[in-house]
Amino acid sequence: KTPRQNTSPQNLTAASHTATSADSCAIKQRSDLCYKNSSSKVLAISIYRRNGDVYDNLPFTMKVIAQKQECWYELRAGIYKYKIEADSDLGKTLLNEGEFKLEACENMIREITE
Repeated sequence: KTPRQNTSPQNLTAASHTATSADSCAIKQRSDLCYKNSSSKVLAISIYRRNGDVYDNLPFTMKVIAQKQECWYELRAGIYKYKIEADSDLGKTLLNEGEFKLEACENMIREITE
């Protein structure tokens, strides 16, 4: 016979859930990306995922109101190009653009200041 272990089911559930949560993002190669807008402007942020030598044609785009934070959840890890534009009466003004690498489980927060 196998001896019984004196462990409550709650402890097993909590431990296995924590391990599953931590390993889940690594297995799926996912991460969250947030932009915190510390400026006084409404910003439009677009990101394009790189596939090999080219970028996706359709970006993920969101508006971030002044003094607020918005996020994308469970993005695939990889290299992304970003564009940050300010909305104005005349259209959009490009404030910044570049590239960044999003690692699995990184959960990045990027702050935008004036």
